[in-house]
Amino acid sequence: MKIPGFNAKVTFDSVVNARKKDEIREEAKRLSGGGENNAKWFPHYQTAKKRVKEGLSVEERNAFEEEVEEWKRNGIPSVVQGE
Repeated sequence: MKIPGFNAKVTFDSVVNARKKDEIREEAKRLSGGGENNAKWFPHYQTAKKRVKEGLSVEERNAFEEEVEEWKRNGIPSVVQGE
């Protein structure tokens, strides 16, 4: 039986993807030349995600690591699952 928030594998990337989603999309759009069309910027998504992760401050990294542990204990918050 699947229980929402408890069956997904929580990783550092999953927290970054949830918390920095808008920044990742903006970076992907910038890399694609500013296209609003998903088909144009989506191929740049992985590179954008990598750049956003590399740009995290030590404080942000620590906060996200703590959030990973919290999500593992308590499940992925419903507000994140609904996105």
